[in-house]
Amino acid sequence: TRVCAYEKQVALGTERGHLWLLEGIAGSAKPGVQMRAHADAVRDISWDGTGQFVATCGDDGVVSIVGRSPGSVTWTTAEDWDGVDEQAYGCALKCVRIDPKYATRREGYFLTGGTNGELIRHFRGWFGTAKDSVLSSGDGAIQALAWAGPWAAWATGKGVKICHVETATPVALVPRPASSSANFLSSYQEIGTKTQNTENDIITCCLFWFQQNTLLLGWGDVVMRLEVRVSSSTSEGQPIAARADVLSVWRTDCFVCGLCPFDQHHFVILGIPSTIDQSTCEEDQKEDDDFEKRPRPELQIARAEDGTVVSEVALPLRGSCLHPRLATTDECLLGEDSNDRGAASWLREHFLLLDDDLNAVEPNPSMIGTPPKLYVYSPGDVVVCKVREADDVIDFALKKNKSQAALAVATAQVHRLKRYRLQDLVKSRLDALLAQGDLETAATECRRLLDDSETLWEYWILVFDKHKALSALAPQLPTSSPRLTRSVYDMVLERLLATDPHSLRLCLKRWLVSNHSRPPTTSIKWTLPETHEDHVLESNCIFSVRKLLKRVELAAEKAAILYKRIPSVTDDDDDDEQVFPKTTAAAIVEAQADLLAAIGEPETAVNKLLTLPPELLSDVEQLFDLLEHYALYHVVRQRLIELATISKERCADLLMNHLDQFKVDTVYEQLAPSAELQLWYLRLLFFRAPEHYTNPDYKRLHARHVELSADLAHLENLPRRNSLSPDEDILANDETDANDDDSELLKFLKWSSFVPLDGALAALERQTPPLYNEMVYILGRMGEHRRALNLLLHELGSVKRAVNFVEQYDSALWDDLIEYALKNERFLAGLLDYADVSAKLIQKIPLGMRIPHLKPKLLKIFEEYRFQLKAYQDCATVAKKDTLSSLHHLYALHNRGTICVFPSDWEEKRFELDQSYFIDAKKKIIDSKNSNDESNRKPYFVRSPKSEANSNDRDNDDDGEEIKKDELRRNCHDRLVRLKRYHQFDGSSSW
Repeated sequence: TRVCAYEKQVALGTERGHLWLLEGIAGSAKPGVQMRAHADAVRDISWDGTGQFVATCGDDGVVSIVGRSPGSVTWTTAEDWDGVDEQAYGCALKCVRIDPKYATRREGYFLTGGTNGELIRHFRGWFGTAKDSVLSSGDGAIQALAWAGPWAAWATGKGVKICHVETATPVALVPRPASSSANFLSSYQEIGTKTQNTENDIITCCLFWFQQNTLLLGWGDVVMRLEVRVSSSTSEGQPIAARADVLSVWRTDCFVCGLCPFDQHHFVILGIPSTIDQSTCEEDQKEDDDFEKRPRPELQIARAEDGTVVSEVALPLRGSCLHPRLATTDECLLGEDSNDRGAASWLREHFLLLDDDLNAVEPNPSMIGTPPKLYVYSPGDVVVCKVREADDVIDFALKKNKSQAALAVATAQVHRLKRYRLQDLVKSRLDALLAQGDLETAATECRRLLDDSETLWEYWILVFDKHKALSALAPQLPTSSPRLTRSVYDMVLERLLATDPHSLRLCLKRWLVSNHSRPPTTSIKWTLPETHEDHVLESNCIFSVRKLLKRVELAAEKAAILYKRIPSVTDDDDDDEQVFPKTTAAAIVEAQADLLAAIGEPETAVNKLLTLPPELLSDVEQLFDLLEHYALYHVVRQRLIELATISKERCADLLMNHLDQFKVDTVYEQLAPSAELQLWYLRLLFFRAPEHYTNPDYKRLHARHVELSADLAHLENLPRRNSLSPDEDILANDETDANDDDSELLKFLKWSSFVPLDGALAALERQTPPLYNEMVYILGRMGEHRRALNLLLHELGSVKRAVNFVEQYDSALWDDLIEYALKNERFLAGLLDYADVSAKLIQKIPLGMRIPHLKPKLLKIFEEYRFQLKAYQDCATVAKKDTLSSLHHLYALHNRGTICVFPSDWEEKRFELDQSYFIDAKKKIIDSKNSNDESNRKPYFVRSPKSEANSNDRDNDDDGEEIKKDELRRNCHDRLVRLKRYHQFDGSSSW
């Protein structure tokens, strides 16, 4: 009837009133403590915060509290437990909660409620007397009760009430939310469920404190989240007024019959689906005909913030198909660890090992805390639910055929494995890949999973060889950390020689590099020892080089014999004898060359490679690297045609980088059998060694260069044109010519100064059709401008090139150009696009001549003229402004003062001048006072050169006298100041 757990201790109540205290539940009830707690069914159990006391209540109306005996070390026997308290209340009790601090507090609080509708708080007084206080009554039977910290919440038929436990301060009354209970009850009646309980008995409330002040309640299909907030409190911290705020409300897809915390941000819902699948019920009935049809309960994990379900699972619970939700409300409830610290100490996200797609997730380093255990029970079963461990996740992944995910989890959680071994999972994974034929993935996984175990590597080499997949595993074999025995490497190479010579070459490249302390590479680029003497020694090599070389030589001889009988490169052959395909024979020869170069015989290796047809040589880089690294130029100096056939790019690098080893004349003569190769070589000189090609000794090669280019123009797709047809659009030709770059031959003609023009012109004329572009250039250089212009006009029909040619070579040809244009309407239309000739050309156009696109061309001409005119006017305006600005600047320079540097005795001379100035001025003023003539009363005024030049203009001015007096006063004042500075004159007030 009730299960409640504290860590490993599980308290289980029965219908007959017995209380079982067990050490966990695994498969069946283990031997534990059994005691007679009640005379009737046990309805609720509650542990305190230490696990030393457990309270129970039952239909007999009694609350019983038992505790561990003082001094007891164990708790697995009846002698370890004693009765602590027992209170009778005269009605069936449904809920009980013991104070979490019951072991340390004197009062010994507990809360209980039952069918009489009273919520009773029990405690002990000062003298140990039992006292009860009623916190609530008259609202119907108490359905659920939750206590956390100072707050208690209980549910009745009317709603949920919250109060402070010690002060009994009421906080809130939350009315019962409306739910879809009618549909739920009708679904049960349709499948034949027999129940006499009312709706209030079936649809009950579930409560738990998610945090100390946050309450989650579930009622029907509604879940609410409330937060208790204290408005005012006493000086001792006791609340005077508090309220509960509803933070969120949401509906679920099931009817809640249990709630409990899961982690810091999630909680668990145990519910019955609101929509009953009758097919599922029928299947359950077939399995056990004694049980009535009932739906299968679901366990959901939801976020506390918004109720979003992140995980759910249906539980195969026996007894849930009997009476858990219909007979009575308490027949299918959810128990959990009463220690909230377990749920609050961990996060679900940190323990996730698989994502939604069943792929492995990188483990979180902060996997701390202990996930809680959940107990889902019914009258017939108790199901223990816990967070999946690494072994559980591996089980689940393997059932879903996700071996890769299972292996990834095992690799990351190897220290947490209990039922599995990592080696077994690795074997299962690789066997599955080999069975599927995914050889490359299996080989890659070996490199990642086998680590440094030599035994495992040797085992899987044999397994891959058995599956004929050694060629896939060979590139992944380690050459160090670990380094396998030499016999293993020898066996691998011999098997590859017999089955896959191409893979043999890849292994040789990688393993020969590893013997020179170089990092292994998966590319096929050839890497050579540093010097000729630095060959691979048998003592340092991971395999027997000379032993393998002998086997390869035998295979190469056999391949050479059988190779002559093979008509093509294909592998099809009706002969019963073993015949090497051409590509396989070539791979064996290349492997032989690798080994020869490794033991210090590169020249022999080059000769072996040159015996292969160019189309079968798979590693061209190997041949040319050998030549350049060991400077084996004498080996190929007479075999340049073969080298060019193998790879023109690498042969070009060889010839251009070593011009001192491969003389130009010698190379040219050796390539004489192939005109194309001769032209290819001359172009190499032109583009990559022009400073070497300008030597006068190669003058004859320049002439030959032009002849070969002209003769092979049909292979080079040089731009050339047949004679212009009457209907061909000259404007389109102009656009094509604008997009065409100079051909290689034309570039060479412009660059070379040794080409004989007559011979080059003859070679160009011999072609069908002739190379007109190059002919025009040569004729221009020869001075035959009129002939070149005729080619441009009659053969090429290019207006743009004709105009450029006339402007560049001979302006006297304008008349010929205009004369031709007046006879050719299309050419005339193109010529009108050039403003330089438009003015001359428009006046000569005969009346009545039809010119294509004349109107837009004339508009363009007028627009260009207007633009030129506007530009001229604007330039003239700017020039005028610049001229005026310059004149003003010049005038200002002429009128400003000039800084003069006076001699060292300038101060003395200036003093003498000032003194004479004052004496002369005093004399003049005295004379003017004694004179009766008004004109002689004017004070004497000594002017500077500038003031004297302007005095004639101001003689007849009425204000001239006042101005003169002011200027005289200022001059006298300045001179007095200077005289006083040098203490040479004692000024008087009369001045």
